[in-house]
Amino acid sequence: MSHGWDTARERLGEMLDAAGRGMSSALVLRGGPGTGKTALLDRAAARDVRAVRVQGVEFEPELPFTGLGRLVLPVRDRLGGLPALPRRALERALGRTGGEERSSLVTAVLALLADLAEDAPLACLVDDAQWLDRASAEVLLRAARGLGAEGVVLLFAVRDGALADHGLPELRLEAPASSAGRAVREEAADLPEAARGMLLLAAIEATGDLDVLTRASGAEADALAPAEEAGMIEITGGRVCFPRPSVRAAVHGEASPEQRAAAHRALAVALDGPENADRRAWHRAAAATEPAEELATGLEDAAERARHRDGHWAASVAYTRAAELSETEPGRARRLLLAARRALAAGRPEHAAEQAEAAAKLRNDPRFGVRAAWAEGRARHRMGDFRAAYERCTERVEPDVELPDRMLIHAFHSAWHLDVPALKAVAARLEPLEDPVAEQQANIMGKRIPAFADSLVEGEPHGLIRMCGPALTAGYDLPVRDAMTRATDQLCVQDPLGPPAASFFFLAVAELFLGGHLEAAAILEDAFRVARDAGEPLWNSRLLAVRAVLAALEGREEECRTLVEAAREAAAPGAVPAGQAWTHWALGLLELGLNRPEAALEHLAILQEEPFAHHVCAVRSIPDLVEAAVQAGSPETAARPYTAFVRWRERYYVPWAWPLVHRCGALMTGEGKYYAGALVPQTRPFERARTELLYGEWLCGEGREAEGGEHLGLALEAFEGLRAAPWSSRARTALEAAGLPVPRPELPPAALLTPRELRVCRMAARGLSDRDIASRLLLSPRTVARHLYRAYPKLAVSGRGGLASLDL
Repeated sequence: MSHGWDTARERLGEMLDAAGRGMSSALVLRGGPGTGKTALLDRAAARDVRAVRVQGVEFEPELPFTGLGRLVLPVRDRLGGLPALPRRALERALGRTGGEERSSLVTAVLALLADLAEDAPLACLVDDAQWLDRASAEVLLRAARGLGAEGVVLLFAVRDGALADHGLPELRLEAPASSAGRAVREEAADLPEAARGMLLLAAIEATGDLDVLTRASGAEADALAPAEEAGMIEITGGRVCFPRPSVRAAVHGEASPEQRAAAHRALAVALDGPENADRRAWHRAAAATEPAEELATGLEDAAERARHRDGHWAASVAYTRAAELSETEPGRARRLLLAARRALAAGRPEHAAEQAEAAAKLRNDPRFGVRAAWAEGRARHRMGDFRAAYERCTERVEPDVELPDRMLIHAFHSAWHLDVPALKAVAARLEPLEDPVAEQQANIMGKRIPAFADSLVEGEPHGLIRMCGPALTAGYDLPVRDAMTRATDQLCVQDPLGPPAASFFFLAVAELFLGGHLEAAAILEDAFRVARDAGEPLWNSRLLAVRAVLAALEGREEECRTLVEAAREAAAPGAVPAGQAWTHWALGLLELGLNRPEAALEHLAILQEEPFAHHVCAVRSIPDLVEAAVQAGSPETAARPYTAFVRWRERYYVPWAWPLVHRCGALMTGEGKYYAGALVPQTRPFERARTELLYGEWLCGEGREAEGGEHLGLALEAFEGLRAAPWSSRARTALEAAGLPVPRPELPPAALLTPRELRVCRMAARGLSDRDIASRLLLSPRTVARHLYRAYPKLAVSGRGGLASLDL
């Protein structure tokens, strides 16, 4: 929706007033040139607040964290007051310290913003955000989503078409476009030649360092006085800045290509010293008109420095330009492949696939071809193009060139979304390998699975993530949950941008299977945010589909169907969505819970056929299919899946599945004796409650209403605590039909909290401090404290000490 100036001004005023009361918020102001975005930021800065500001620069080379550096520069004196880990994270990102130690940069930015807001509300203003370097933009956007109770307003002014799907509130401005560009050209034409030359240098060199500009131009600093008097620039603290972005663009656009090239060469000479090596390399490259190996080497060195600072996209851009400047095809191919790898690390798989494919065509070397195919295969997989990914990771370029084990392991992941023949083909090639992940994957399609629990006890986080898929397929839910809890905790603290979506996905799925529906919902919020930031349809589709499963369990029909559609749309053109199997389970559960067994059976039966029969949710949904088939009067349709479920349980011998086998047996035979085995003690509250419901219904049908009422009451209490509304309704209906009183169960503590409050309270109950929790959830400590203070009255406790005694 588009808004005018008055609406936008009112909205900003409300946000700044709330900041004065300690509340934080973020907003994206979107509009074309001349719609007043910068003026609104000026207005915010003029309020009774502390303001920090940064402006993206259209012509600045892609250097990691340069935008963040300009934001921090005026307040660098506050870094010393931050805790050690956030301080070192910021210093490392800004290139002020070396070393391999890594920690969360998002948490560090949140800590800095909270510190700056200690004395007065803080307005953090990002103008022309579409031109920020990618690393800075990612960190600031993620920090914006973690704001809560710091007294910070974070505003992004951005042009149309940029920062899509950012997950923040947005306000689009409509106003008449200005003719600033034409006016600037007229003003610049009247300036002395020295002023025009320095103005062009300032437009190109984003730091605005006045000493650099004077050295590059050979003129004195006062040569810029006419431009400053005309209001075209401002000079503060030895730096030149353009108060209006249109002025910089107009100055740059008015210059000829020859003038720009000369300016770049002059700046490259003026930017001496090792601290300016990256800017120097880019200015030299910008002035180049033909390949030059020396320039390519300089950019490759800049790319390596960017990589070590976790500026993966900046590294990819530098490698790509270095490839263009390479004098030989092998050199160009090598640098394109390096660009592809960094693009993949930066969450740009489409760019990585393009670069890897181009690299392979430039070099007729089988071993290099394997490396290029490996990079392209990973990129195609993350794009959701599983067929192409499988082919790249399994095809031999020459008979005597062996494929690395990791390529075949990855091919298995791609084949998972294709069909059983592809799975069996790659599993046969995995079986002889000694790699533990390869062994587990090969055994899924062959002999009995080894001990997954042992494999998930220890190991580095990314290795544990790779084990989770096979482990869930074998039913090892609790070891997966424990392993992913450790992995996400570590990666939240250690990785500058936090854990990958995969770790959150597996953690949420394990919680879902174990009956932790509320916890799973909170985890999925974080997971979806991470997947969206990474631009990966693979994880977007899966996460949306699992969210649909949770919506189905709670009976939110419209939301469930909306999530299903979104999950199916999040796929590469012509590819099967990664979450497709989960969407069938979601719809089946929805229909089953709403007492529409025929429709439920239709969806659940699909999961027992190709290409879904081998998926995790295909096996887990068999008890639902059995229930739907019996209620629909077609128990024969469940015979084959029921037999498959029994064999699966015997093969993997996971104790939690045995009660479900008995429950299915009770439904298939209609004999109550099976319920004795189905109601053994277990830690899966949702499945236990469903068994209580079915047994209670059976008992009432046998004329044993008093016994049945006890089980129906237990089911109702559990369903209420899990917010499983359709199942609660079914238990009430059964009680009423039997003429039995319907109890009003007391909700458990967890059911009183929001998903986010529940996660915070569970971590606090484990003994984690506010700062520890903040680092794991990418929040600020103040926001963590606010969640706790909101939760305490709901739980009838006075502080953290009371949480440990609650069953959360």
